[in-house]
Amino acid sequence: MTRIDAWPGTKWNGQGQSRSLPQDWLSRALARIPLFEELSKQDLRDVAGLAKLRHYVDGVAVMRLGASGDGMHVILDGNAVARPAVGAERRLEPGDAFGELALIDGAPRAATVVAEGELVTAMIGGPGFRRMLREEPLVAVGILPGLVRIIRDLQVSRQSEAATHAPDDASRSDRGYEAETGIVDGSIVSDARDLLGWHTALRHVPLFETLPERHLRHVARRFAVRRYGSGRVLVREDSKGGSFFLLLAGRVHVQARNGTASDLDPGAHFGELALIDGAPRSATVTSLDQVTVAELPRAAFRRLLQNEPRAAVPMVGSLVALIRELQGQPKG
Repeated sequence: MTRIDAWPGTKWNGQGQSRSLPQDWLSRALARIPLFEELSKQDLRDVAGLAKLRHYVDGVAVMRLGASGDGMHVILDGNAVARPAVGAERRLEPGDAFGELALIDGAPRAATVVAEGELVTAMIGGPGFRRMLREEPLVAVGILPGLVRIIRDLQVSRQSEAATHAPDDASRSDRGYEAETGIVDGSIVSDARDLLGWHTALRHVPLFETLPERHLRHVARRFAVRRYGSGRVLVREDSKGGSFFLLLAGRVHVQARNGTASDLDPGAHFGELALIDGAPRSATVTSLDQVTVAELPRAAFRRLLQNEPRAAVPMVGSLVALIRELQGQPKG
């Protein structure tokens, strides 16, 4: 749930009618919600154009715990109370928004929201929004940074938990991959398209696991495979996040900012979220022996989305599923 400015001067007239929903105001309000903050002004207007006014009388449920998620609401006038399955109740006021993730996955609601007195909301339906993502994939590209921001906020709130809960932290795997030998430290072993089979490991990376095969091949072609000797720092804490790494051979040590540490085996990956937001690294990754990694630079990933924006649509769904996992909610 995210607080935005209320629609000033809005009042339901008591006869079941209200003035038209101001699209410019709603588009500005949506821009302050993390999910939409990177959208262009035109895309924000398009999303706002999906909204419909909804009126609820006292005691009526806007949404019910466990019911199918049909979209999001922005409160224009009145108040409501949210009753989650776990945790304390929360009172909602004009300017509060809730249900954003249901726009994407339609997952069961995690709370019941009930009107207190007369309540007016702007409701954006999930089916219409998901159709927009398919028909205008640049909107999907635009909401990727907002989803990553939500994930990073959840990571901060769970710093004491294992690093494998989020893709930009290091992720373990028992899979092993062979690599060529005899290469100078840090240099390119070969073009990724010359290696057969290893790119199937991308299916174990949350960001890429639901990509159609065509898009997965496009991603794999943008990797470079590199060799590093023992004791080399592959990623340094607080440095700019510029690449995603898939560990093909050897082992690395991860020392996170929050004090947690782990050793990773072939098939592990790290730096996934940096492809989208380029945020400073949250850990230092050092090779424990000779290692081979497949590296995807952020610049190459951004070019992929520019050339193939439809690839962002399944990525959006994968990131929402990860958010649900971090929140302890069922996946949609």
